[in-house]
Amino acid sequence: MSINLRERAIAITQHLNTFNIEAIRGLLSDSSDFHFRFGPESALQALGKPGGFNKEEVLEFFGNHRKIVKHFNFLEPDFVVEGDGCVAYHTRSDGVSVDDQPFRNEYSWFVKFDDDGRILQVIEMVDSAYISQVVPRVGYVSKYLE
Repeated sequence: MSINLRERAIAITQHLNTFNIEAIRGLLSDSSDFHFRFGPESALQALGKPGGFNKEEVLEFFGNHRKIVKHFNFLEPDFVVEGDGCVAYHTRSDGVSVDDQPFRNEYSWFVKFDDDGRILQVIEMVDSAYISQVVPRVGYVSKYLE
């Protein structure tokens, strides 16, 4: 049975739409080499943890999305590139923040897989100017930045 890496890479955003953290857990590698980070660097001021997240940390962060958005919808990617063991794609989101304001952002995901077809590394590029406005407005503070 062939593993469709494109579908697995995009499945992260589909599961975020329903806040299905356990489904995301199943996509991620158990390797100690697993790594997730946000970019650009300016996004870290609002969202992140310098150096990025390990598996459990990123799952906790994804679980905390409900502190930022009530309704979240990643749209179907409009551009996808596949390589040897990796997938990159561009997408947007449409939703409603916890303060009942529109939540729309733009993303590029860079996803690398292990030999078993599980996600090993992710770089998620966000519109950091937008995030830097929304996150403080809704009162979310990453525990790594407290």
